[in-house]
Amino acid sequence: MLDANGELSVAARDAKEILDEYARSFQERNPNLYLFNAALHMDAVTPHLHLDYIPVAHGYKTKMHTRNSLTKALQEMGIEPTVSKSDTETIHWQQREREYLWRCAVSVDWKLRLSVKNAITTPYLRIRLQGKQQMN
Repeated sequence: MLDANGELSVAARDAKEILDEYARSFQERNPNLYLFNAALHMDAVTPHLHLDYIPVAHGYKTKMHTRNSLTKALQEMGIEPTVSKSDTETIHWQQREREYLWRCAVSVDWKLRLSVKNAITTPYLRIRLQGKQQMN
C-alpha cells in the first residue's frame, strides 16, 4: 500500500478514510454494541479493521435487567428477528453494516469488495479497494 517514495498510496489513504469513518460512526449506529477496541491495520496488503465490542441488552424481567446478549441487543436496535438458521439477526446486522461501509466507499468514489469472517462477537471486516482508473 506504499507508493514508490515509501508513502501511503492514494488507494491506501482512501481506504484509511473509509475505514476511519466506519469505525468512528460504529457506536452511533450500534448503540447496544459497546465498542471497546478498534484497530486499523495498514500493514497488510489490504487495509482492514478489527472491532471488539460487547453486546448489551435491556429489559429482562428477572434478576439482572441488563445482560450480555447479542441476539437481544440486535433486536433492540431494530434488526429483524431470526427466520431460520441461515437467516439470523447476525446475518441481518452484517448486511446492514456492509451497506453502510459501501456508502462510505461510494462517498469517496471507490469500488470495494467486502468479506466478513464469521465471528459472532468480533467481526473482522476487510475491504479491497480498486481505484476507478484500475476498473477502466
